[in-house]
Amino acid sequence: MDLNSTRGKILLHCKKTGGVTVDELSQLLALAPSTLRQHLTILAKEGLVLEESVREGVGRPHKVYRLAPEAERLFPKRYAELLQRILRILTAEDYKAVDRLSKKILEEVIAENRHLTAILDPKKRLEAVVQVLIDLGSVWELNEEGQVSLLKIYDCPFSKIVTEFPQLCQMARTLLVQLTGAEVQLIDWMVEGSPHCTFQISHL
Repeated sequence: MDLNSTRGKILLHCKKTGGVTVDELSQLLALAPSTLRQHLTILAKEGLVLEESVREGVGRPHKVYRLAPEAERLFPKRYAELLQRILRILTAEDYKAVDRLSKKILEEVIAENRHLTAILDPKKRLEAVVQVLIDLGSVWELNEEGQVSLLKIYDCPFSKIVTEFPQLCQMARTLLVQLTGAEVQLIDWMVEGSPHCTFQISHL
């Protein structure tokens, strides 16, 4: 979404203020309340804003619109560039530092979620593991296709730096293998021009 468009500006004000009313948006954007309500309805249907009724003192409650968690992905972030700088500095001091760091992070995440291996149903176990990946902050999609499951990620935060630090890409696959016990292969890779990365997971 273009953040300079009307809906983009609405989302931006929701983010800046933590919550905004139609009247406040009308003053900020110089648009009629009816027009703004139409935009807000669309944004709510898309899961980008949350509507909340707030009562202040006596009288009818008014509606406040807040940014939904899903909308955060629309705002530009340079975390990958910052991470790249950090990893380059670590590598310059010790070329194995990134290996140790990624291994340590992976061990901690797996330890925190080791209880998922007790889920007997393989599909439910996989769904639970995918939820762990989602909670870590990316958009994942799981689909069944014949005798395998296809797990796609559309917004990998490491996609621009994995050619330099492939350990980062390996972390997701290792986590899937360790917690599901399944065979996991990377069959689509953003680095090679795909719009998403796809892991093929063989059914147990």
